[in-house]
Amino acid sequence: MDCSAKIITNQTGRIRFRLNNKKADYLDNIGQQLLTFEGVYSVKTNPTTGSILVLHNTNGEEILKQIKNRGFMEINETDKKEISIVDATRISYDHLDNFVKRYLGGLNIHSLVLASLLITGVYQLLRGNIGLPAWYVAFWYAMTLAKR
Repeated sequence: MDCSAKIITNQTGRIRFRLNNKKADYLDNIGQQLLTFEGVYSVKTNPTTGSILVLHNTNGEEILKQIKNRGFMEINETDKKEISIVDATRISYDHLDNFVKRYLGGLNIHSLVLASLLITGVYQLLRGNIGLPAWYVAFWYAMTLAKR
């Protein structure tokens, strides 16, 4: 077994592996072997990222079992972790917030949303409360954010 891989995604109908060997001919060879598995109907390799995408119409765990039985690729199960949508959203928000802080001189998303809500409230007052959220709604959201 000269190749180790970690599972990047294991969703219904698709499994993506990231391999330590990024050579195109090696990935194609692994892909051809995976195509012989029952239930696998497509394999796409990407030498740039060292990944293999397996599209299947069977149970993903069954494919993983077949890989282990044939022994041509070692799967690192410790890297396989499921993440909830809440955690994924929080992680994405944190990345975006760090990006905004870095490029806007310390301002964060929280302060930008607060400022935009205050501006929206003033704008609505000046326009006579037409369109967008009502001025008092914008102020309510702004004050709620300001308390945090």
